Amino acid sequence: MNTSIISSAYFRIDDYALGLKKVREHGYDGVDYQDFINPKTPTYEWSFDKIKTYYTQFKKVADNENVKVFQMHAIWPSKDTTKEDREYTINTLYTKAIDACAILNCKYLVCHPIFPFGKWEEIDKDECYKINLDFFNEVLKIAKSNGITLCIENLPFKTHLSKVETVKQFISEFNDDNFKACLDTGHANCQKLEIDKAVKILGSDLKALHIHDNMGDTDSHLFIGDGNINWDKFALALKEIGYSGAYNLETKVSDNDFIDREAKQIALSKKIRSLSEKYR
Repeated sequence: MNTSIISSAYFRIDDYALGLKKVREHGYDGVDYQDFINPKTPTYEWSFDKIKTYYTQFKKVADNENVKVFQMHAIWPSKDTTKEDREYTINTLYTKAIDACAILNCKYLVCHPIFPFGKWEEIDKDECYKINLDFFNEVLKIAKSNGITLCIENLPFKTHLSKVETVKQFISEFNDDNFKACLDTGHANCQKLEIDKAVKILGSDLKALHIHDNMGDTDSHLFIGDGNINWDKFALALKEIGYSGAYNLETKVSDNDFIDREAKQIALSKKIRSLSEKYR
């Protein structure tokens, strides 16, 4: 079973060579690439030619270090409130992210539902659902043409589209091999959903993971074991559904932790490796 961690735990846009080397040295098989999340990230200002040049070189370095990009994270948050906003997000922002994803030979692009009524609001649940269907139908066309699978992620909010159960329903609307799910363990815990139940609800549609812990009250992105998620139940449920993707951590040692930072990073790698192998 492969293990990975968010790329921001090890590198930024301009310093990836040493970071990729450390990823492998610390025992990870790959990363969840994150430089297309923030809408203010320079990657969204780049031309398609610059994206091709940069990520072609990035992949050469990653291949040399034997580090895979198992999944990549799309933009969050994005401007969603008007039709024009959504068209720009699809035709410019998502298209650039998908191009990079394809160059990296990354199969899964993790996406969040959009919120057309404002910041994480669902004033009209049914209309929000319909707008998301229309939005992701268009994104899916671009993803499929590049061999990319979109993975919708559950969120820690109270909105309908944030729930694991609704993510499963939403995926069924598409009935497409290129439209699947990413389970965020911390978000599910904030929803008070037992982690093994969350895994089983998504079942064969589960293709990517964001693994982190919390106490069920806030999305604090703690290390596994530092919150109240039952990780044995999680790993057993993944085995039961036949999950074969990467065990990907969406947490990291703080950039401000200068005391034994490398030792803590290695310990974190060993922890996720142990979990991935416990019920193989």
